Amino acid sequence: MIQTADLRLPFACAEEHELILIGDVHGCADQLEELLHHAASTPKVAGRRRVFISVGDVIDRGPASLRALDLIIGAKDRIGADDEVHLMGNHEQLLKIALIGGNDPAPANALRVWARNGGRAVMNEMLTLHPEDTDLTLSRGLGPERVGHLERLASHFRSGQVLAVHAGLSPYMPLDGFLAAHWAIDPADFKEDRHWAWVREPFLDFVPSEGKGHHGYFIVHGHTKPNADLISIEKQVRRCRLNLDGGSYQTGVIRMARIVGNDCELVLSTAG
Repeated sequence: MIQTADLRLPFACAEEHELILIGDVHGCADQLEELLHHAASTPKVAGRRRVFISVGDVIDRGPASLRALDLIIGAKDRIGADDEVHLMGNHEQLLKIALIGGNDPAPANALRVWARNGGRAVMNEMLTLHPEDTDLTLSRGLGPERVGHLERLASHFRSGQVLAVHAGLSPYMPLDGFLAAHWAIDPADFKEDRHWAWVREPFLDFVPSEGKGHHGYFIVHGHTKPNADLISIEKQVRRCRLNLDGGSYQTGVIRMARIVGNDCELVLSTAG
């Protein structure tokens, strides 16, 4: 079931863009399918390039991560987008680090953390699809197209005064330096508040000065479920951010935003 709400943002995206951004999916492929159908049936804006952006955390925890990945990979053509940007969530980050392999401790630590945080559901999907493979690797279980997709993930995307990033920004670190943090971290030895795929505080509670935004931008992000981000959507917008994490695997809700100029249509796909 689709629900929509209209918002007016304090900052605008680039004049040449129509942005369609999808938040955390976490393997809820049915709801993702519904959102993509809604986007595909929405007429494009004349004179603007439609840009599809996945905010990350497409995988883990939910019932159909591999199907969700396939839907995201094919979303650009399906919704008639001119361009696409796929951002790296912390769940894709952990899987990507684990795929590196070798003797370095980072891949082994990432594999353990990923497995404990929903990755086992993806492993079970792989085993179901490859029951005869007694020595199945992550790479073979994913297949070359999905591995290639993981290799192309970006940290952020900017359009005018709108910036999309998986988790958020640090209000106390220089913007470019913060966004330059490398994806190949060791989960056993890093600080969440200093990384774009993990940060919550101090970002979520930060109140930017009027007209300043977050380093001059309106931020579209995910990563934090509604029960952990207690600020209403309306107050988020006043604070120059919009959280597209609907809690998918727990709530059955995936959020999507369509931004044209300062206008934003918030779209929810709910289970049932």
